[in-house]
Amino acid sequence: MKNNSFILILGLFLFAKISYAQNEKLYVVMNEAAWCKYCKVHGERVHKLVDSYMYNDKILVIHHNMTSKETIAESEPIFKKLKITETMARYNETGMIFLINAKTKKALNGFNIRREDVEIKESIAKALALVK
Repeated sequence: MKNNSFILILGLFLFAKISYAQNEKLYVVMNEAAWCKYCKVHGERVHKLVDSYMYNDKILVIHHNMTSKETIAESEPIFKKLKITETMARYNETGMIFLINAKTKKALNGFNIRREDVEIKESIAKALALVK
């Protein structure tokens, strides 16, 4: 998993993006935890893949660290600002990616990070096509 300084920089980037770019059509939320066996095995690979979407102005990537109550609380301001707190309360499994329609705040898809890269890319592309 990522170190704390990277998470801090990522958080600052997300807050800057949320504050200034409201063109997003799709939120990609990656639920992860340090104790999650799937996150340990697939986390680094999937981080690289999901993070490649960070500069797409139609997609907002959110890494939701569910390791502890404290790390879960760190995502709350982001979820609140995006108005997806209620939606994400229903999706609390680790090792998962959830695709949320930015307009309706509803989940379009959710899948395990064990999927192959090509499947993850296809799922994101299909979800993005649905929200255009």
